[in-house]
Amino acid sequence: MNKILFSFLFFSVLAGCGGEDEGLLYSDELPSNLSSIRITPKPAVVPVGFDVLFATQAILLDGSIVEITDTSILKWNSENESIATVDNDGRASGIQVGTSKITVSGTYKGEVYSDSSVLTVTASTVTGLDIEPESTELPVGLSQQLEAFATFSGGEYLNVTNHRAVHWKSSDNSIASIDNNAEVTGVSIGLATATATATANGVSISDTSTINVLNATITNFQILPETVELPVGSKAVFKPVVTLSNGATIDVTGSSSLLWSSSNMAIATIDDGTVTALSQGSSTIESEGVSGNFRDEALVLVNNSDFTIEAEDLKWFGDSTGARYTSLTNSTELAYPSISSPTGITIGLLNKFFGANNLGSTLDGLTPGDRIYLSANIDTDNNTGSISNALLKVNFINEITGATIVVDLNCTSSECSTIYTWTANNDAGEYDSIIFKADIDANGNNVIYDSVSVGLR
Repeated sequence: MNKILFSFLFFSVLAGCGGEDEGLLYSDELPSNLSSIRITPKPAVVPVGFDVLFATQAILLDGSIVEITDTSILKWNSENESIATVDNDGRASGIQVGTSKITVSGTYKGEVYSDSSVLTVTASTVTGLDIEPESTELPVGLSQQLEAFATFSGGEYLNVTNHRAVHWKSSDNSIASIDNNAEVTGVSIGLATATATATANGVSISDTSTINVLNATITNFQILPETVELPVGSKAVFKPVVTLSNGATIDVTGSSSLLWSSSNMAIATIDDGTVTALSQGSSTIESEGVSGNFRDEALVLVNNSDFTIEAEDLKWFGDSTGARYTSLTNSTELAYPSISSPTGITIGLLNKFFGANNLGSTLDGLTPGDRIYLSANIDTDNNTGSISNALLKVNFINEITGATIVVDLNCTSSECSTIYTWTANNDAGEYDSIIFKADIDANGNNVIYDSVSVGLR
């Protein structure tokens, strides 16, 4: 079953952290070839007393995406500070129930760039808290990242590890210490208990994890997987695992005991085990202990900008008035797909869900002759429509001119797909959008799609 964690399976277009090599994808200033800036997540939901960390990305003229790492060059503002406040790092805190618009802005050569996200603060209380792992074994000197997941009365399920409303402590700091980021470190041989306490709307709940610090040594270290393939603009997380002399294995993802590096920062960057694909090619990712006593490496292969949107993010379905597009993250209908004039939302807003901002470089930067692969997997378990009567179409919409190219997909019982050659006289631009449209069958039953994939071939 899919959990709605509000993330796209193209691993997201968020860039991670990295060095300053060639100024690619990471910047401590607004880049000179800036087109716009973007705030994520958008929209955002948080219970009273909890936080959400916003990030800012720069969209460049060439379509690439840069993570702005120096928040001191940005200004943050909450439209209603009685509802939510936001600090200089982009961390917003829910104060009371309501909504507030969070805006980030930056100035380059006298021109102000800004973007906003609507933050909804709910009255949910904490109903459950779980620390992962429930218990762990560590040798002296090794650190491991713990995580806390909270369930709320409103149905939210959040990773609250670093939220201000969550407090961490160790029963014995002389055996195992733990910091505010939930990283536990073995200090001396013995047993200790790590406790996390979360409080929301006056309700507190706690959970514990047992820390066993052993007289053991590291006998093996491995990065998993050994090879990962990513589309441009996406990211994935490596899992570093150590094996101890007593045979125990420990997942040390996020541990400060590790140092990470990439052999080619122009192709892929690495931050705490999270790799971000920048351009086509390969790069070797290396991780080693801070003491240099263990190391391993993995290979990253970056291909063209294929991506997939999974069913928990978007779903296409039909009714008596035609197919509709619905975002499951906020249950808001996006549009009826009238080719000449979509109703209920502007093409510009459609672009936020289907256009270059979500597709990364998939549309933005297309040149005449580029071949685009499009496919949609049909949810055969839940589908109630007749595939033979359901024709899937893809609409390419140019926001500026209003021109639309309609492409039919060939359908089987489980998939619809086609390859389309971009034949426009000009390159695809920032405001071009791609929209999938499903014609309903004669009975008006639903044709449901598990996922939609787009890529270059």
